[in-house]
Amino acid sequence: MAMSFGSLVFLSVGGVLALSVGANLRNTFDLLGAQSTLLIDAMEDLLRAEMGRAESAVDGVAQLYKQGEFQIDDEAMSAALASALAAAPGVNAMLICTPDLICRGAAVTGDNDAKYPAGTIRKLPAETEKSPQVRAVLEERQQVDGRRWGAFVANEYGLFANVSAPLSRDGATKAWVIAAVELQNLSKITQELSSRFGTHAFILDGDGSILADQRLASPDALKNGILPLTPLANFGDPVLAGYE
Repeated sequence: MAMSFGSLVFLSVGGVLALSVGANLRNTFDLLGAQSTLLIDAMEDLLRAEMGRAESAVDGVAQLYKQGEFQIDDEAMSAALASALAAAPGVNAMLICTPDLICRGAAVTGDNDAKYPAGTIRKLPAETEKSPQVRAVLEERQQVDGRRWGAFVANEYGLFANVSAPLSRDGATKAWVIAAVELQNLSKITQELSSRFGTHAFILDGDGSILADQRLASPDALKNGILPLTPLANFGDPVLAGYE
């Protein structure tokens, strides 16, 4: 399922609006308009900030490559990716993938990494991508130009949104730079907004499954079987079940 950043914002607005109507109808219609507007605006602002950093990261790396500041697989490339990650809070990894489906890059370690302290930026060595899901995403990416938000990618670390841009020089595309954003970060946004507005914020995808919710913001969510893209009926939350 491919979606643009604008579509992601639209999904968040739709989900929050449904939430606001449901929550406030139990109180008073007088509060409905103001609360809904504030919550939607806050969600959109936070989403744009979160995803905008990922877009800026790939744009910046692409510009450095175009200017000849690094070659693929040299030390300058590793430094550029590490710098882009450090300047983009919320972005979990930066990858450069070539047409042969070999990817390399840098990633921010999480809380469950036994080898590195949380928040460490570590180098990811070049290796052929083995996941059929990721290979399909990379092959599809080669067919389109410009910056693009791609399909969600799920792996053992979670569910990720990704934005990519071509690395071009002298009119030829040599590779693509990809920024990955774990959707748990979006759940942290819904958690913050739920607390701020005294309600239950969440984000649904177009098929009625959960993209982001405060329960998914827990570091132990995956371990406890609370998974993103779970259908509403199976999420085990009576509030969300009411929006089927």
